[in-house]
Amino acid sequence: LFVKKVSFTEIRKFVVEQDLKRFEEIYDYLYENLDKFAEGKQASVILKLADGIKNDTQSINKQIMFLATVIEILKSLK
Repeated sequence: LFVKKVSFTEIRKFVVEQDLKRFEEIYDYLYENLDKFAEGKQASVILKLADGIKNDTQSINKQIMFLATVIEILKSLK
């Protein structure tokens, strides 16, 4: 997902087209692959992932919560 430079628009399109409803595996994948896309910013991304996971458990619309987490991650990688 983040291994190559991917725009937010591409990520959103993928999430909507796949009609994803569960994001636990994606959060795990992102955590396991931090070193591939967050060099030097791993701690910041872990905090964003933790917030995303917490918010996911309390959210009705998990797609919006996941995409909000993606936005936060992308901002922290700049």
